[in-house]
Amino acid sequence: MAEPSPIDRSAPTQPPANPVQETASSADDRTAGFPSSGGGDLDALDFLAKAEAADELGRLAHYRVLKELGRGGMGCVLLAEDTKLQRNVALKVMLPRFARDVKAKERFLREARAAAKIRHDNVITIHQVDEANGVPFIALEFLEGAPLDKFLKNKGTLALPLAVRIAREMAEGLAAAHKQGLIHRDIKPGNVWLEAPKGRVKILDFGLARAESDDTHLTQSGAIVGTPAFMAPEQGRGEKVDGRCDLFSLGVVLYRMTTGHQPFEGPTTVAMLMAIAMNTPKPARSVNAKIPESLEKIMTKLLEKDPAQRYASAKDVIMDMNGVLKEMAQATKVEAPTEAFAPLAVPDLAAKGTFEFSAVSPKVEPSSRPVKRKIPWSPLVGLLGLLFVGIICWQIVIRITDDKGNVKEIEVPKGGKVEIVEKPGPKKLPEENKPKVDPATPPTQVSSAATLQGHASVVLSVAFSGDGKRIVSGSGDKTLKVWSMATAQETAALNEKEAKTLQQDWAKKLGVAVVEKSKVVGIEMVLIPPGGEALPKAYRLGKYEVTQGEWEAVMGYNPSSFKKGNEIVEGLDTSRFPVEQVSWYDSVEYCNKLSEKEGLKHYYALAVTKRSTAKQIDEAEVKILGGSGYHIPTDAEWEHGCQAGTKTKYHCGDKDEDLLEYAWFDKNSDGRTHTVGEKKPNAFGLYDMHGNVREWNEEMLTNATSGAPERVYRGGFWYYPAGTCAVSSRNRLGPAYRSSSSGLRLARVP
Repeated sequence: MAEPSPIDRSAPTQPPANPVQETASSADDRTAGFPSSGGGDLDALDFLAKAEAADELGRLAHYRVLKELGRGGMGCVLLAEDTKLQRNVALKVMLPRFARDVKAKERFLREARAAAKIRHDNVITIHQVDEANGVPFIALEFLEGAPLDKFLKNKGTLALPLAVRIAREMAEGLAAAHKQGLIHRDIKPGNVWLEAPKGRVKILDFGLARAESDDTHLTQSGAIVGTPAFMAPEQGRGEKVDGRCDLFSLGVVLYRMTTGHQPFEGPTTVAMLMAIAMNTPKPARSVNAKIPESLEKIMTKLLEKDPAQRYASAKDVIMDMNGVLKEMAQATKVEAPTEAFAPLAVPDLAAKGTFEFSAVSPKVEPSSRPVKRKIPWSPLVGLLGLLFVGIICWQIVIRITDDKGNVKEIEVPKGGKVEIVEKPGPKKLPEENKPKVDPATPPTQVSSAATLQGHASVVLSVAFSGDGKRIVSGSGDKTLKVWSMATAQETAALNEKEAKTLQQDWAKKLGVAVVEKSKVVGIEMVLIPPGGEALPKAYRLGKYEVTQGEWEAVMGYNPSSFKKGNEIVEGLDTSRFPVEQVSWYDSVEYCNKLSEKEGLKHYYALAVTKRSTAKQIDEAEVKILGGSGYHIPTDAEWEHGCQAGTKTKYHCGDKDEDLLEYAWFDKNSDGRTHTVGEKKPNAFGLYDMHGNVREWNEEMLTNATSGAPERVYRGGFWYYPAGTCAVSSRNRLGPAYRSSSSGLRLARVP
C-alpha cells in the first residue's frame, strides 16, 4: 500500500494480504507500492534517535521529527523540520523490518533517486534521498492544500474549465516524468495534490515509478502494482507498460472529475480489472450533457484499451486540452488561460515557500524577552488596598500607600520572606471599600500569616484577589503563583469569574468601558488588565482577529484566499472571516492606516522599500514611535491576553478535546477558516486566541543560520493540530511571509 500523501493526517487502512480478494470499496484507494505488513500492531518509531526537545518525537539524520502523518504497509510518512535549512519536510521512511530486506531497500532508494531527477512545477519535489539509523528515507517538500480525491468527495463533479485545467497540469507533470524515462503507474485522485494558493497540481507518490527500460513489472511475486479502478488494461494483465498507461489513468481521473462517476466499476478487484479489459464506458456526454464534444473525444482516446490507439505522448494531450480551454473561453466570452495553471478556487492552505511548524520552540534572543510564562497579574484592588513591590540593587522594597496618599516603604533583606499578616485595627474601612459578602456564605477564615515560598528567584509583586481569599505573587523567575489565604498553600490561577471581575475593576479604575469600538471601522477592542513586571499598564486587544471586511475597509483590497470565488467557501459570507495572506509588514501598514482614520498618532514609522504587488509589502524599514495608534501585540501582550488568568496548556484547559469548543484547528475546521467569534471566548472575552489563523507578534528575532530578521507569530491555525495552538507555542518567519494561515489581531493603549 502506498504511503499517504505528505500531509494526509489519517493513516489509511491496511489492505488484505492478497490483493485480488479486495472489495471494490477499498479498490480505489489500494496500491502495491508498499506490500501489506499482514496486520498486527504498527511499528514503533524506535528507529529515531533520542528527542532533543519537548515538541519532537526524535531525530532522523538532521531532521527533527514532529509528528507521524500516516503509514502504509512498509513505510510511514513523518512531518519533520530540516534543522539545516529551517524548513518543514515530509519524510517517507521504510520501516526497519522491511529495510532488512536488502533488495527491497535497494529498490526503494533506486526508485526514489530516479524520481528525484524530475524537476517540474506539477511534480512534488524530492529534497534528499538517504539512509540513517538503519532505514532509508526520502525528504519531500511539505505541501499544504487538499488532495483531489477529498475535493471530489466534497464537490461530486467539478466545473468543466477547472477539471480540464487540473487534467492539463497532470499531463504537464507526466510529460516531465516521461521525459526522464519514468512511468508513474499509480495516477489517481489520491496522488494528485491541489496546492495552495491557486490550486496548482502536484503529482505525488512516485513509489511505484519505474523506468521504461526496466523489464520488472511486479513489486512482489504475484502482486499487480497500481490501483485497479485507474489501471490501464495492459497494467492489469501484468504486461510491460510505457507512459501510455499513465495517460489511460489520466483519462479515468478526467472522466471522474467531469461526470461524477467511474468509467469502469466492479464489486471486486478481479471484476474491476475485467471491466476495464472488456467493457466500454458510457459516453461522457450521456452522463453530463455540458461536456463539449472535443473534451469527450479526448477522454475516449485516453481510455482506448489498445495503447497504440491512445495518445502517443502527454504533450499531445496538452495540445488538445489547450484547444478545449480556448473553446470554453470563447463560449463564455472570457480570456482563455495561457499558463499551465490558471487561477483556481480550491482550499488555500499556504503560499508557496517554506512552511514553518508552530510547535517548534525557537531559540530566543535575550533582548526580545519572551519567556515560557509571563507574569500575568498586576496588583489588584482587595481588602488591604494596593501593594507594590520593587527592586533596587537586589533589595526588596515594599511600598504601601494609604487612603490619604501617605507612602511607607519597608526594606526586606535579601533572602528574607515576605509575609502578609492580618491584624485587627481601630480604623474601619469606608463602606464603599468593603467587600460584598453573600449573607448565605460564612466569612472566610484568613490565616494569621501566609508565607510566599516556592519561587526560584526574588518576589517582585504581591497582590490580592477581589474577594480577599487569594494572594498572587510574581517573581524574577518569570512565574506567577496563586496562594490561598486560608491555607497558605499554592492554588490554581484565577477562575473565569475572578478574571472578569479583575477586568471590570480596572475598567472602573481607569474610567473606561471594558469593550470599546473604533470610530470608523467599528473594530471592538477589549481592555486587558496589567500583567506584572512585563506589562505594568492596562492595554487593549482586538476582541476578534481582524476580518476581511475590516481589512478591505481600510486598505481597499482583500488579499485573503478564503473569500468570494473560492469554491470551498461558496455561498458563505466571508466578510467576517479573518483576513489572511498578510505579512508582518502588511500588518504594520494596516495599523498605521487605521490609526490615521481614527485620528490617532502612528505607533510605527514605516518606510516601504519594495512591494510584491502594487499593494503588499516585501521589504520595509520599521521603527517604533510608541504613539497612541494601533499596533501588533507584543509577545507579552498576546500571551497575557490569551491566558486570561489561567495556567493551563490552553486558556480552556490542558486536554486537546477541551479546545474543540474554543478553536478551529485540524480536527474541526474542515480545511478552511471560519467566521470570527463562532467559538467560545476566553475569560477576558477574546475570541479565536487559539486557532483559525496565526497572529503576528511584534517581537523580532534573528535567524541563527542566515542572520535575517524574523517575527514571532502565535496561536496556531485551522490546518495544524491542537498542540500548536497552545499558549506557550510560538514560531517565527520572515516579516514578508504571507499565507492563508497568517493573520493579525490589533493592540493599543486604553
